[in-house]
Amino acid sequence: MKKLFNTYNFYFLFLGIFLHAQYSVEGTVSGNSLPARDIQVLLRAEKDSAIVANSSTEKDGKYLFRNVPKGGYILQLLYPNKEKFRNIFVDKNIKQDFTLNSEKESVIEGIVITAAPKLITRELNKTTINISRSIYKSGDNGYTLMNIVPGVNANIANGIQYRGQQGVSVYVNGKKIRMSGAQLQNYLKSISSVSIEKIEFTSETGSEYEGDEKNAVINIILKKNYNYGLIGYIYENIQQHRYTSFSSGFGLNYKTNKVNYFLGYNNYTGKSYSDNEEIQKYTQSNFSTIQKEKYVESPRYNELKAGIDYEITSRHILTADYTFSVNNIKSTGKTNLEYFRNTRDSLDFINNSKKIRLENHLLNISYKYKIDSLGSKLETGYNYIGYFNNYASNVDSFFYLNDDSQRRAPDFLQIQNPLSVDMHIGYADLYYVFNQNNKLRLGTKFISSLSKNEIDYSQTYQSSDYRYKEDILSFYSSYQSKIGSVSFNIGGRVERTAYHGEDSFSQYQIDADRWNFFPSVFLQKDLGKGNINFSYNRKITRPSFQLLNPFKDIEDTRFINVGNPSLMPFFQNNFKMSYLLKDKYSFEAGFNTTKGMISEVYYLDNLENITYKTYANLNKENEMYWNVFIPVDITKWFKLNIFTSNSYKQVTFDSEKVSVFCPYYSLSAKLTLPHKYYLDINYDYKGKSLWNKYFLDSQQSLNFTLRKSFFKDALSLSFDAVDPFRLRKIKINIDENDFTRSIVNRLPTRFYSLGLTYNFNAGKKNTQRESFDNSNAEQQNRLNK
Repeated sequence: MKKLFNTYNFYFLFLGIFLHAQYSVEGTVSGNSLPARDIQVLLRAEKDSAIVANSSTEKDGKYLFRNVPKGGYILQLLYPNKEKFRNIFVDKNIKQDFTLNSEKESVIEGIVITAAPKLITRELNKTTINISRSIYKSGDNGYTLMNIVPGVNANIANGIQYRGQQGVSVYVNGKKIRMSGAQLQNYLKSISSVSIEKIEFTSETGSEYEGDEKNAVINIILKKNYNYGLIGYIYENIQQHRYTSFSSGFGLNYKTNKVNYFLGYNNYTGKSYSDNEEIQKYTQSNFSTIQKEKYVESPRYNELKAGIDYEITSRHILTADYTFSVNNIKSTGKTNLEYFRNTRDSLDFINNSKKIRLENHLLNISYKYKIDSLGSKLETGYNYIGYFNNYASNVDSFFYLNDDSQRRAPDFLQIQNPLSVDMHIGYADLYYVFNQNNKLRLGTKFISSLSKNEIDYSQTYQSSDYRYKEDILSFYSSYQSKIGSVSFNIGGRVERTAYHGEDSFSQYQIDADRWNFFPSVFLQKDLGKGNINFSYNRKITRPSFQLLNPFKDIEDTRFINVGNPSLMPFFQNNFKMSYLLKDKYSFEAGFNTTKGMISEVYYLDNLENITYKTYANLNKENEMYWNVFIPVDITKWFKLNIFTSNSYKQVTFDSEKVSVFCPYYSLSAKLTLPHKYYLDINYDYKGKSLWNKYFLDSQQSLNFTLRKSFFKDALSLSFDAVDPFRLRKIKINIDENDFTRSIVNRLPTRFYSLGLTYNFNAGKKNTQRESFDNSNAEQQNRLNK
């Protein structure tokens, strides 16, 4: 495999060098009344005005574009309230000077670019929504704009989802936003659409992403006009359902000549609740139970992030940031468990109180070398992720007969369950642009993680101390090119995973050392007024660290979770074909096949009447789906986005097969009202679907958001009414050989919230801020179940 891998990379490198044409475009910008330094220069393709490269002038007014392929271009010079254009043809090294006039420009030299960019453009492995020159360029924010991404639905009830079932990882300028729930929503609302250049969406990731990066990825690209001086935002949000919660935060960015400082803070205080009813019937007898639970959770979340970008030279950039977050949670639960044999004959009362402290430490140090003005770059860096979970629980159980007399003595159980995970990550990534059509990417990453999980019971339940050490070494490469109207990207990722797990109490051990290969192929055919795409990739899903712990995790003494250290990762093959019509309407069809999926498994201890839940690699799943996204401009003030995704799944476990057809519909409307009020209406419906191997009943929700912007979108007010008609219900039906279990969850789906966001700017001069590609989202996902 080593020889094959080396041959693979050498071939791509040789082909790219063969196709490479080395020309340069340089010049000097001079003027009397305006400084020639820090003037932005763009190199655009002559045929479609697309930006090929960008640069800015140095102290002496000089700019330089290296490795420019032969062809026609437009040189565009940007400076306050003015711009100049020059047409050039590159078949040798070009020198082109500019002179800035102090008087107002009345004539634009060369060609004037007046055509607005298309709203949606689709490249090989990503879809781009151009915000800055669209109808969404003002009056929206980073959260509401999620609903114009084909297939993505964002509402406060369900969060951000792709196809109504798949999670979405959110990045800003290439950096993973490590927030979820209300914190993520409020942060995205603080990003005004005025500051957004475009949104990039990837539903099928290539070899540059980890083998287990299965989520869809959204990357919000901000405009590159960060100011010298101070800019920032503050926000405040209040939410009301049965309880009241508050969230707030701020972000500051201060730019000097060489250094960029940033500081951010987010916090959340409130309560959440869950009312559950579970009816379990035992098939071998007339025995049944009704379990009613009421949980109240009170989290207090605080997050602080600080960082610095240092521009050593215009080509060498060093950045470092540190994020610390802590979530203190107090949880109380009350459970009534009734036993029936024709009539109720006994009753259990169970009280569960928890104190949980979750700490996260994230350190990123990155270095970037910009090789040339076409976008070639080398990145390398180190990341540390520290996760510390201190969990203490008291479970008190009382047992009564139907006449209220005690059936047995009470049971008092104390549990201490600390968990720590340390990850050290090093990476290097080379992205080399030979010309506009030929690009090479090479990279490597090493991840070393150690998790320590203990559990200690005050009674006879088995205590445990589990250690799990895992190392993942990966190499990846991809090559992108174009032949005529067909573009392609071929990539591959090789990963070596070695791990050792050991339980010091039971002496249980598990070891593995394996290599896996993850290919990816992307093809695109340009059709003039649209394009057709095909993609294939292979992905891996690794079990979370907590699922690998072999000991019991007791919620109550009648329902117990048990980990499984023998869990294996499972693999998925993804095929998708998509068609973009008129750069507006999107049609997709796909097929996924998965073997050895990790599923929840329930089994019954008939002697003690205890239900156990554990996890196993049971399922084989095949899914076919098709998606349609249609944006409709009904009037100038009424915009509607229609999306539907229909999937057919067949799941096989043991000798049993389960299949289901699940339709999903999403409607998101934006109404522009008088006096610049905006009303967002979001409706989604998901039909009956599978949850592991069990059936989840259909769900729907209808949500409203009223927004108003002031001071050129600097100040924004919003009012949300989420599921005011209580349409959303969660019902799960579990059918096993020994019993059936019907679960109804009542969550705070109906609530109202009021939010305020203010963006301020005290800067004086435009500059550019660099983005880095490190994220490690896949490792973050494994920290929790």
